[in-house]
This record gives sequence, structure tokens and C-alpha cells, in this order.
Amino acid sequence: MNASMSGSMMQSTSSAEDMAPRGSVVNLHIYDVDRVSAALLNSAGGWPRHAGLGVFHCGVEVLGLEYSFQYYWDAWEMDGLTGVQRHRPKSNPLFRYIETIELGTTPMSRSEVLSVIGDLTQAWPSSSYHLISRNCVDFAEDLVSRLKVPGKVPRWVAGLGRSVRASSLLRRGVGCFW
Repeated sequence: MNASMSGSMMQSTSSAEDMAPRGSVVNLHIYDVDRVSAALLNSAGGWPRHAGLGVFHCGVEVLGLEYSFQYYWDAWEMDGLTGVQRHRPKSNPLFRYIETIELGTTPMSRSEVLSVIGDLTQAWPSSSYHLISRNCVDFAEDLVSRLKVPGKVPRWVAGLGRSVRASSLLRRGVGCFW
């Protein structure tokens, strides 16, 4: 995907929406990154997934939209371009949807949720993406934490990225090409 495909992230809210009841359900949607990782690493019954070696993309659904973080291959020097994307739930066009995990209900109002998302669009520029240390899973964990839901992003979703992050040798190896 390239930077020209990015859209505006903020939605205006009316005073009626600000008064809407609190309590939107928050879901984590998980995707296979590609066919190879799907077949070799991500199979629900396979040992690589359970050993923390899967490779997944994920997004967080709240208020009827799914939010995720990504980079644009042609925008590394564009610090002002957000990496936060939104789309219909379970419909990220770049990845193959595989499952949803319900994380609970946020106690926040619609306007509070939109404020959190607005803050994150500034805090997560596309140019800050890193395959191991600042990716879609890290974004999902940040958003879920800020939404104050009882559930957390499961450890297995972080998969290979988190496993590499934990190993200084592997981190150096990835750093050579990223």
C-alpha cells in the first residue's frame, strides 16, 4: 500500500453522540499475513503458533470500525503521515481474516473513544513502523490498554516478532535488513 491511499482518521461528533451511553464492545481481529506464514506458522493446531512463532496482523474493532497500524513503503520520510488505518471489521484488504477475540466492553463514551483514536493517529506515524519493535500488535496493545477493556491481546498474537525482540542475537539479525 502507498501513502496516497491514506484517508482522514477523525470523525466529527455531535453533542448527541457525546451523550451516547458508555460501553462499546471491543474485538481483536486477527489475520494471516500471507499464505506461507498461514501454512507453516499460523495454523491453530500447529506447534509454531503455540510456541509463539506465528506471524499475524491484527486490528482492534470499536464503535463499528477496525483500527490497525501499518507502514507505507513510499512514505518513510513522511513523519506527519499516520500509520493508523480504519476499515470495516474483518475486512482488511491486505490480509486474510482468520479469527476474532472479544476483549470486553470499554467503559468510555463515544467521544472519549474517538479522542483516544485521535491521539493515537498522532502518536503512531507510518514512518515509526518497525517489523519487530513497533508494529500492528504493539499498536493493538496500546489501543486496547487505553480503551480500558478487561481483555488483553493474547501473547501468541505477538508471535515471532515478540520472540525475536526477546533475543538479542535475533534482534541484531533482523536489524541488518530492517
